[in-house]
Amino acid sequence: MKNSFLILLFLTALNVGSFELPSPLIYGADLMNCWLVYLCFRRWKKTPLPFRTILTSWILLGVYIGFLAMNSEYVKGIGTFMYSLRAVYPFGLMIFIYFLVDESQMKFYINYVHFLCVLGAGLTIAQSLHGTEGLFADGYFYNRGHSGGQNYEINAFLTRVTLPTYYITVIMFMYLVYEFIYKGADLLKSALLGLYVIVILIGFSRSSWLAISICIVFALFITMLIRREKFQKAVSYILLTVLCISVVLTFLDTPVVNTIKQTLGERIEEMFYDLEKKDGNLASRLSTIEFGMRLFQTSPWIGIDLNLVALYEMYQATDVGYLYALLTMGAIGLVLLCVWYLITIVVSYNQIFRSARKKDTDGIILSLLLLTNILLFIMIQQVNQFTFSTACLSITCGLFLKKFRTTS
Repeated sequence: MKNSFLILLFLTALNVGSFELPSPLIYGADLMNCWLVYLCFRRWKKTPLPFRTILTSWILLGVYIGFLAMNSEYVKGIGTFMYSLRAVYPFGLMIFIYFLVDESQMKFYINYVHFLCVLGAGLTIAQSLHGTEGLFADGYFYNRGHSGGQNYEINAFLTRVTLPTYYITVIMFMYLVYEFIYKGADLLKSALLGLYVIVILIGFSRSSWLAISICIVFALFITMLIRREKFQKAVSYILLTVLCISVVLTFLDTPVVNTIKQTLGERIEEMFYDLEKKDGNLASRLSTIEFGMRLFQTSPWIGIDLNLVALYEMYQATDVGYLYALLTMGAIGLVLLCVWYLITIVVSYNQIFRSARKKDTDGIILSLLLLTNILLFIMIQQVNQFTFSTACLSITCGLFLKKFRTTS
């Protein structure tokens, strides 16, 4: 296995939030990123249309983020300069996968990402059972991510936990669903799917639950258009799963199940109450939007500062993704991102049908994964708040581009 591929595996784990590196170890990761960028320049090849537009627009966005990072008010020395510049690193994953991963390594890389999700799921469950205090001491390798807004008890048994690996776990959950639809089920896939469902439930995010459901319904609609027999089979699987869950929640009378039912019911009721009364999370976010838009008007083109949270401790802005994007990268950055979204949605959507005509199942799955990853992040407002969510888009798009670079 090439050293460049091993470095890519390490940086993938770091970027999706499987762990974090304290100083001075993090500077080693900086050097690894620089080395892979150098290798990509050496192996640069002309990319066929329409994939070139995806790659070019992503690089332009990454360069723009780098410009903002270098001109941030947070930068006071080499340490803060490197901290700011690390916002660019997740953008590199797409380019590294595209230029440095061999076709024979694609399956290994996907399985490796599943491995990271399993590790993340184990930590999530352990942290949830442990309580609101950190499972490990802060400041070392354990990455709790943005834990401030998710650090509360769900019930007597579990605590809400959304570790950074939550986002890549959601993406790989959808990948497994698409594999179920197009390739069928097996015991390992079923076990992984069940594990990922637990992580999604412990995340306790109503917007994520709704957005994931919409993405799966959209995937079923696409399947109905291209492979009707697969659609019928997939609907049967989903109905059977929903029926089993309903039976368990309805007839199983144990303290744990009753607590779960009560908690889920309260969470859904809160959502409708907040919408009706403009209270709770909705009221908090409306207040954040009002204050944030006044702040945005002081620097609308390039935003206030890429390191807004580090400078002004505006943690609440991360809950409103599009506002956060305007405040940190301005109207120019949001337009660049929306252009990439639009190009990639069109190309991946068209590629689904091209792959279907060629009976390329892997092509359908990777195209559908990229398309629904974008749709998911649009719905849950994951724009540029966290490097570990940007890394998800970078990974799914890198796999998509690599797949069709080798077949086009």
